[in-house]
Amino acid sequence: MKQFLVDVAIENVAYHFDILYGYLIPDEFKDEINIGSRVLISFGRSKNTRRQGIVFEFGKTDTVKGYKSILSLLD
Repeated sequence: MKQFLVDVAIENVAYHFDILYGYLIPDEFKDEINIGSRVLISFGRSKNTRRQGIVFEFGKTDTVKGYKSILSLLD
């Protein structure tokens, strides 16, 4: 089964980390999330580091390994 992903631009990251990152969309957000939505995600190896991001693209993947999920929608 394909899992839905979003590519997120994350605020306040160092220049060399300034790229889009893929995050899984939890089932409870699938009907609400859109391009341009602000989301709260965990970023980096520490699960306690939370950042705000903006959704830029949608995609699909066959594997969830290595992907984190969106924590919440801010808008």
